[in-house]
Amino acid sequence: MKIAITGTHGIPNRYGGFEAFAEKLSGMLVLLGHEVLVYTPDTHPWQGSRYNGVELIRIPFHKKGLGTAATLAYDRLCFSDVLCRKPDIILNCGTPGALFIQKKYFPPVITLADGLEWQRRKWNIAGKTVLRITEKKAVTRSAALVTDHPEMTKYFKNRYGIHSVYIPYGTDIPEQIMPVEAFKKTVASFPTLKGIPSGNYFLSIARFEPENNIAMIAEGFLDSRVNARLIIVGNSSNRYGKKLKKRFGSCPSIRFPGGIYDVQLLNALRYYSAGYIHGHSVGGTNPSLLEAMAAGCLIAAHDNPFNRYILGDKAPYFSSSHEVAVIISAWNHKYLPEKESLTGHYITRLRQNYNWEHITDAYLALFKRILGSENA
Repeated sequence: MKIAITGTHGIPNRYGGFEAFAEKLSGMLVLLGHEVLVYTPDTHPWQGSRYNGVELIRIPFHKKGLGTAATLAYDRLCFSDVLCRKPDIILNCGTPGALFIQKKYFPPVITLADGLEWQRRKWNIAGKTVLRITEKKAVTRSAALVTDHPEMTKYFKNRYGIHSVYIPYGTDIPEQIMPVEAFKKTVASFPTLKGIPSGNYFLSIARFEPENNIAMIAEGFLDSRVNARLIIVGNSSNRYGKKLKKRFGSCPSIRFPGGIYDVQLLNALRYYSAGYIHGHSVGGTNPSLLEAMAAGCLIAAHDNPFNRYILGDKAPYFSSSHEVAVIISAWNHKYLPEKESLTGHYITRLRQNYNWEHITDAYLALFKRILGSENA
């Protein structure tokens, strides 16, 4: 089967959830003998023509200055090219690309919906309106709509009366964690991480966007007055990231090391942290939350249905900086003693529900069903 994956910022992942998903799923599909193409902007730092056996289709594209229109412009370029590649099926990540689906000319397009994109605070009114339109187009033009979280499945059922296909994201449970001495040496090579003692820092990994509540986490951490550090990992070069660094960058207890893409180092940062603070509030199953669970983190999360479905009653929740401060202040005596029990629960849940082999099988079954119905 020849499968094209569109709608991402390319692989290997240097951006976010869709990219982590596309990287893993495409590699798994190749191992099973399928031909997979992943669309990638030509500005992506990985300049090879293939990655883990996946063919990378480079699209000349520079989004600077385009604002909301950037996503639409990129998706249009991808869909203009994909017809020439003659895939059997297209898996499009995100609803904006639905504007360019033409059922008469395209192979079947499956759309993977990404949370409630139009609710993200970074969009202005025009952007939100366009994204609401693309969401509706995805419902009517896609051969199937995939949601990665039951709350999203419920949303599309209630709003549009359709039954989407629920397939969650997955994650890998690390086979081993970098030894503590090696971790200390590696951390010492990062100027913005130097001097961070294992077990005495809190960690958050996120794209610098308002709906990920990084400011709320930083404010609450400072208000808690604990003798620890807060490390916020992510590419902070966008406007919002620069704003946050200007506001909190001079605080000696908060560090902004930038984007880190070394998986072993990221897993070690998670594992050796006192706790992981997850602020994502818009979207379905967030890969960074699954990765924190897999690495054995003790987690506090923003209070919303998406996070509560995944963590259940096995985490403290917050919806304000004051609640963040209360949770962190009580961390050592209230939550840390339960770490072994909680992290064991996380691993069990991941193995049962967020297994990449099962997820890949579910996508292949969907592809075959759609192609079978197309040929019927």
